[in-house]
Amino acid sequence: GTDAKDQPFSITADMAKTVTTGENSIKLEMPKADIGVDGGTWLAVIANNGTYNQKVQTLELIGDVNLFHDSGYEFNTEKTTIDLVKGIAISDTIIRGQGPFGNLTAEGFLIGKKNNQFIFSGSGMIVQNSGEFNLDNVIFSDLKNINVRGYNWSGAINIYDSYVILKNVHIKNN
Repeated sequence: GTDAKDQPFSITADMAKTVTTGENSIKLEMPKADIGVDGGTWLAVIANNGTYNQKVQTLELIGDVNLFHDSGYEFNTEKTTIDLVKGIAISDTIIRGQGPFGNLTAEGFLIGKKNNQFIFSGSGMIVQNSGEFNLDNVIFSDLKNINVRGYNWSGAINIYDSYVILKNVHIKNN
């Protein structure tokens, strides 16, 4: 299919079944989604289970949800909702990720198709030990201090021996 901006998406599964006759929901086992993003990039998602609502074009994913972005990011969480009309993936569960920036842990996220924006919320941390640290179009929201190995970390970005490049990075607390 295509979303409201004519970006392509496809959803497949090892098994699919309609929940109730006349309903718009389809239960999926081992669903896989490929989603076109602005600028020709893509997001691929796999999970253990899911439900696709054809009417509102949402995909609820549960169990070992893995998100892969073609810019080299990989994230893992237990559940997420993908709104194919709005072009967002959102969750309030712990997310762990890795990519060109290093490693990340946060309590929730929103990935937006518009401008390839990643928003992380709650207690979270990025750790970069060496090399180049490059963040672009990232928002950190409602961050808290965390105690790690006896140290009180900022809960935002912890960098060691790295060259730092930040572009369109926002750190905000409500």
